[in-house]
Amino acid sequence: MFAGWTIFDNLYILNGIIYVVTDDRDSMPDVSSILSKGIRIEPGRDAELARLPTDEHIRIISTEDARRLLGTGATIIDGVTVRFA
Repeated sequence: MFAGWTIFDNLYILNGIIYVVTDDRDSMPDVSSILSKGIRIEPGRDAELARLPTDEHIRIISTEDARRLLGTGATIIDGVTVRFA
């Protein structure tokens, strides 16, 4: 997988944390390839490490964990593409 070319089907936001829901965690890129903290880009290794997301930004969870955490209902955010299979 290449950073910047991941399309998500099961992406949820709760209390400012992005939850990626999958039962095949190995199919997901590392979260550092998905998201950065959105802070000013400065040169240097310390600055690079400071941009890495934490569990307070993004988490990859299983379907079972999602049901416990999120329940069974969700709201679609206007402007987001939704595809029903």
